[in-house]
Amino acid sequence: MSLYYYIHGSGLLEIKEVALETFFNYKQRSFFHTESGGILFGYEYEGRICIDSVTVPSPKDKRGVFHFFRDKRRAQELVDHEFIRSQGKHIYIGEWHTHCQSRPAPSSKDIYEWRNAFDKSLLNLDFMVCIVVGNTMSLGNLWVGCVDGFGVRQIDSLSHCEGISQGRVDD
Repeated sequence: MSLYYYIHGSGLLEIKEVALETFFNYKQRSFFHTESGGILFGYEYEGRICIDSVTVPSPKDKRGVFHFFRDKRRAQELVDHEFIRSQGKHIYIGEWHTHCQSRPAPSSKDIYEWRNAFDKSLLNLDFMVCIVVGNTMSLGNLWVGCVDGFGVRQIDSLSHCEGISQGRVDD
């Protein structure tokens, strides 16, 4: 199963099941669990963006009940490694992290950090995707947004689809 979203002006975003399972496994199960997070990796094809892998917290990341800060040096090494390994096809798509909320939403600090990352980064896309993972038992308990030159905005879910438009998207 994949989840699908529409990014206005950029097309379809697909989040593969392997990424969803990682989010689910790292969600904050209670108020006392620390936030988790990582990098979204994927590829662009036929006007679509596919997130097919994500990183998980490393020992050097700073984690607390109300914060998650990636170790920037380690994260950049991972991004560079994926890009080189895939000959530029498997790229940085964005960021994800958890919140202990049944209806996840970014904090003002999240929005500030995402905009700062977008402004300072050299990206393969004209935007980056940001995901906040909620704490319910549902695999799709996510806030999915897009950061670009206009700011941060939530993007529209196309719900749980097996196929989109004329052809199938799922492998």
